Amino acid sequence: MKKNILVIEDEHNLRNLYIEELCEDGYRCYGACNGQEALGLIAQHNFDLIMVDIKLPDISGIELLQRLKSFRGKIPIFIVTAFGQLKNHFAFTDADEFITKSSDLAELKAKISKYLKKETPTV
Repeated sequence: MKKNILVIEDEHNLRNLYIEELCEDGYRCYGACNGQEALGLIAQHNFDLIMVDIKLPDISGIELLQRLKSFRGKIPIFIVTAFGQLKNHFAFTDADEFITKSSDLAELKAKISKYLKKETPTV
């Protein structure tokens, strides 16, 4: 059974790149361009992993991370951002992974594979 990934990224081209690459790796992917769209998708679908950009147009990635962790439990949540210097910021301690955006998706794909090879609860 395919694992479901939600990609929350406001940059259209980057969101599509993530989705395309991850679909090629055998995952079923959904994309959201902002926090409200993401919350709507979460209400409609079960996800095995969620990727969150820090800077979103309607809600901060930090707030979204806190909301997701408070009602979704053990689902892996990855922060994917261009702001690598924020990695040790206390607000991201609830994230399972913190990944700096790059044109090389090898690190992201390896970490996703690591988390989704385990049996993960869906949300």
